[in-house]
Amino acid sequence: MSQPSTRSSKELRWIVVENTSDFLGHWILTLGSGKAAGHLHLKQQNAEDAASWSVEYVGHVLHSPLLGRTTLAQGLTYDRARQFAEAYVLSAPLDAKGLREPAAEWRAAPMSDKQRENLRRVGIELADNTTAGEASDLYQQKKAEELRARSIEL
Repeated sequence: MSQPSTRSSKELRWIVVENTSDFLGHWILTLGSGKAAGHLHLKQQNAEDAASWSVEYVGHVLHSPLLGRTTLAQGLTYDRARQFAEAYVLSAPLDAKGLREPAAEWRAAPMSDKQRENLRRVGIELADNTTAGEASDLYQQKKAEELRARSIEL
């Protein structure tokens, strides 16, 4: 099965996780901003099975410091998993909608000093011509990977 090539739908911005050892395909979608925000993960478990995609929520449990990981749907094709995840996000009252919009104007602006500082703090150095959108995607990917590694299966 070929890797899906698109990173954004009409309304939402998906981030591909390039270096994933435990999944064949892995995409994330941020659910908001701030420390309490979580992510949805689309994961493919078996390249031989088109219906091996799942949707997983990773984030804080009931606004507590506990990080949880819950499978919301599994046994889906890529298209169906993505439809499920996007319906979930679009129906929820989440903050920072602009983070998920692929054509948001702020994405083309230069990276801010705060973004550069946050990326350096997590070990990522970028060129001066990096856009705010590119910096945001890299930070969200790193944050999603770290949250998932620290979370417990619920």
